[in-house]
This record gives sequence, structure tokens and C-alpha cells, in this order.
Amino acid sequence: MKKAVLTFIFGSDKEILREPLVVDDGVRYVCVTDQPLKSDVWEIRREYFPFVKSDRDKVALVKMQPFKYVDAEQVVTIDGSLQIKAHLGPLFDEAARHPIGLKRHPLRANLEQELPFWVGRGMPRETIREFEKMAEKDGISLSKIPLFEGCVIAWRNTAFSHALGRSILKLMERLGDGQNKLITNQCALSYVLKQMAPHTTTYCIDQHKFFKRFFHNTFSENLT
Repeated sequence: MKKAVLTFIFGSDKEILREPLVVDDGVRYVCVTDQPLKSDVWEIRREYFPFVKSDRDKVALVKMQPFKYVDAEQVVTIDGSLQIKAHLGPLFDEAARHPIGLKRHPLRANLEQELPFWVGRGMPRETIREFEKMAEKDGISLSKIPLFEGCVIAWRNTAFSHALGRSILKLMERLGDGQNKLITNQCALSYVLKQMAPHTTTYCIDQHKFFKRFFHNTFSENLT
């Protein structure tokens, strides 16, 4: 089975390319970027997206459509803030048994709890209300939608994954707000997953058993 790890770095001042501390045989490591990066491990693939202004949008285009950028049956996408520190074989093996592998948000349980943070970031209240109305129309309670993080996603190359990625990008475009996206990729992912597959059993890349075992999270470390 072809396996790959995919990361993405856009913009010169956001992230550095972090070399894996442990490398798995038979796994490709691919970095999609618009920067002149070099690596002994990562295959560098240049993509510029000239008609996309926001670096966040560029990241979402790659993260939510991983199989457009790497030929594999399984792909683990990771944000630039993560550094691999252990063999990922157990993660690939566990994720292969489920439609998708995701990490629950460690601080907020659901989308309803996420809304105050949108307000705090200065998002327009009328746009937030548009999102709430959309949920009401879809018959979905925001308090019933588990909030997943987008920093690591274990994808399988299936029709479900392709449809999920397209729907996430469509929702982000609909509720986008330029550089400051109302709908982040993690919120869009959580919402669309609930909408498309409310009874899907998601493999949970939980905070302690797997996530901290496999990755250094330099973003959270910088916050403490």
C-alpha cells in the first residue's frame, strides 16, 4: 500500500520546514510550498496558486485535496507546526480501518463552543449568524458537532475522502472573509463531516495515546 506524509508551507514568514526525527521506509514525505525550501527527507513540490491571495486558502487547497499532490492510498497531512518524532506505522494501520482519522480539539468540544472565539477574532456577527442559519436549515445543532483540529488528518484515497474535501472547500469559499476566514478548515471539516456522514465512525487521533507520541507541536509549545 502506497503511503505518504504531506505538509504545506506558504508565505515566507509563517513556518519553517521541520525535518522528521524518524523516517519510515516505504513512506513518501512531500512538502507543497511556494518557497525555495530544501530538505534531505521531504520531496519539495512547488505550487504557486497565482489567483489565490490568502496563504490560508492555499494551505486548505492542498490539505483538503491531498491526493491531487501525491500518488498514494493513504496520506497523513500535517501542519508546518508539527514535527514527526516517531514511526508512523501504527497511525497508518489504525487509520486504515476507518474512513478518516482526525484529532479532537483539546479545549473545545463542539462547534457551538467555537463561536465566541470567532467573535473574539473580530469576525462579522452577520456572517456568524449566516452560519447559524445554515445549520438551522440543515437541521444540525452546533452543540452536537464534535470539533476536530485540522493540524493532522489521516486520509484514505476513497470517493468519500474526495467528496469530503470538495465540500469543505466549497463551504470555506461560501463563508470566507478574505485573510480572516470566518470558517477555518477545522470548523468546515467538522461541519461537513457531520452533514455528509453523521454516523461515520471516525478514527480519533487522540491527544495522549497517539498525537503526543508521534508529533512535536511547536505551535502549542510556543503558547506555553
